[in-house]
Amino acid sequence: MSKPIQSFVRSFAVILTLFTAGIILQNLPVSNTFKLLLILMAILPFCFVLEKVKSVLTSYQFAISLLVSILIGVISGTLVIQNPLPGQSIQAYGKLSSVIHFFFLDQLFQSWWFNLFLALMVMSLALVLIKRKPFRVTQAGFLFSHVGVILILIGGLIGRIFGTEGFIELQEGESAGVFQMMENGSVTETQKDLGFELKLNDFQVDFYDAKYRIYAYLLDPKIQDYRSIASYDIAKTKAEKIPGTNTVFEIAQIEKTKYVDTAHSMQ
Repeated sequence: MSKPIQSFVRSFAVILTLFTAGIILQNLPVSNTFKLLLILMAILPFCFVLEKVKSVLTSYQFAISLLVSILIGVISGTLVIQNPLPGQSIQAYGKLSSVIHFFFLDQLFQSWWFNLFLALMVMSLALVLIKRKPFRVTQAGFLFSHVGVILILIGGLIGRIFGTEGFIELQEGESAGVFQMMENGSVTETQKDLGFELKLNDFQVDFYDAKYRIYAYLLDPKIQDYRSIASYDIAKTKAEKIPGTNTVFEIAQIEKTKYVDTAHSMQ
């Protein structure tokens, strides 16, 4: 096996190890601070083999492997519904929803494995800068581009780990100075002070022609949740039989009504 291929293998082994560690950390019922301490304790032994670690993390094979892994993660986070409502993931992906949830693809940008990838990118870029010093004037572009990416990633990581997410529900003309906190995409009972007042002066509603469908659900005991087994376009459906049952239904009439919710909310 050639040296470049060996370097790619080592790089993907490091990334796979980090991915596994992120999944384990995500499921630990401890605070984020304690999880960070566990990460530091895990990193500490590698300080004794710093040169070997540096040779892996500063190689172009590692940079390519990590960028490809982050790109795959970003694409997954774009295609998969993030922070889905109860039952929404089952409806959209069926049996695949349990796999998506296990790897936290439905909470990708809050997942520990994805943020560990970003942290590893910061470490790799920092080691590349250390490896290339002292810098010459002609390397200013190289220096500023790497430092800029490092600062952006660090800012994102601080926001993800120590930031607070929440929402405010307001009706037109109302104001509020507190917000409802969220954790892993779910609303909690905890409220937090904004430090200022937020007022909703106006709320515009755009209407569009909806395409209505009828969905049939079945309780799956394996996942203790409902999954969609069939869907029907109401504009085309006549007599239909629900799969796995003897139930037959038919749409007799469709009445279109316009409904406006006066309890406007802003999130």
